[in-house]
Amino acid sequence: MRYIYLILFLTAQLLSGQETISEFDLELKGLRSKRNVFSIVENDRISLFFDNKKEMKCYLLDNNKTVSSEFIFDRPHRKYKNILGYITEGDHDFLYFGNKKKNSFAVLDVNFKTKNSSVQEIDLKLEGVFLDAFSINKKFYLLSLTDNSVLNLYCLNNRTTVSLSKYPIDKKIKLGENLIAYSGLSLVKNLEKIENNTPNSIENTSSYNKIYTTDSEVIITLDVNDKFTRLIKIDFNRNKAVIEKIEHITVAENKERSRSNSFFHQGKLYQLSATRKNLAFSYYDLETKERSKVIKLNVNDSIWFKNSDIIQEKTDFFNSERKLSKTKQFLRKVAFSKPGISIVSVNGTNQITIGGVSEIANGGGFMMGGAVSGAIGGMTSVYMSPTFYSYGSYSSTKSTFINCLFDNMLGHKEGEFKDNAFDKIKAYEDSVYHGLKLKTVFKYQNKYIFGYYSGDKYNLRVFNH
Repeated sequence: MRYIYLILFLTAQLLSGQETISEFDLELKGLRSKRNVFSIVENDRISLFFDNKKEMKCYLLDNNKTVSSEFIFDRPHRKYKNILGYITEGDHDFLYFGNKKKNSFAVLDVNFKTKNSSVQEIDLKLEGVFLDAFSINKKFYLLSLTDNSVLNLYCLNNRTTVSLSKYPIDKKIKLGENLIAYSGLSLVKNLEKIENNTPNSIENTSSYNKIYTTDSEVIITLDVNDKFTRLIKIDFNRNKAVIEKIEHITVAENKERSRSNSFFHQGKLYQLSATRKNLAFSYYDLETKERSKVIKLNVNDSIWFKNSDIIQEKTDFFNSERKLSKTKQFLRKVAFSKPGISIVSVNGTNQITIGGVSEIANGGGFMMGGAVSGAIGGMTSVYMSPTFYSYGSYSSTKSTFINCLFDNMLGHKEGEFKDNAFDKIKAYEDSVYHGLKLKTVFKYQNKYIFGYYSGDKYNLRVFNH
């Protein structure tokens, strides 16, 4: 058996092109193995926070990836369970925490130079229902919804100084009905956060309501209607909200029901529509307002634009996959599920995955991947970095899909659909026969770092697409 593990390990090494960039001692005593890890990258500097019930351990790595500072300090009050975001300022890292209901907030100031920390509650009464939180350009933002039609954007740019911008949205759009749902007696958001140019699972991107951020915008897409995508864009520079209604390509025949969805990528809204007999795929350029050429597929056609087999993933208890051979099988799977698109650009080529996700009952709701909840000790929350969340769901899906290569004009490209960084991390993780603890994944200089605890040490390995 040991030889099998050795072969798997060596295979993963060859496939991944990964290397260890840092390894340091980490005493696990008093630190639960399933506790969360939070990472902050600022230029060449990496800071890692290991969260325990009452305290946090933190490590600062310099540009040589060696530990330059470490210390232990008290974490905020136990009611603040989730890290929502951060900003950096000189030797300071400011971590923003929220309580379970996301209506009370605090900031943790960590100074690596003096090895001091302090906690301050934020004087902020959130209006409406919390939707999301994100950090952009050394500012921390909170987004909420009131009266089903007003988006509130709170900006913290000086630790605890809060400014508020309100964006009224036409009530006919019914934002509240689309974005908010009840879980028991509690209101919960129904909005999937998507990180830019990161491998995202079809399970994530098949959500009908998604939110994206860029350096200057927040973009919300709503695909609850099969005929069009409703796009809401909040422009930070102009302090203005713009709403667009972008029609899907019609593929239904004789009042046949179609399924559709979209994905925002590099200024373009990619849209997918499908029935049992037809599929259409294209993008709408949000700047030029022009539609690309449309990729069309009929049930009697071969899928000429695919660069992989038709793959049906994780269809049984053993998380296996099987290959489908017929176009009608692929169309049927997409048309009777939640369609999704995922895109990663690598060296001028768009690696695009198109498919659909089956809905599976799991305690009365949609099944999230086991790796997501397992990665953070059975607790799904916004505590994780978006990259780690994307990796967790990426490595545990139940979907049917094809992989395709296109240029920026949606011209199909021949070639092999290569493993991305998440595929390589997953191959490496699977090759290690003992369970890795305190895992995290984050971006660093256009690469991906996989962090984990093993053998009394914390390891950081780098992976490329």
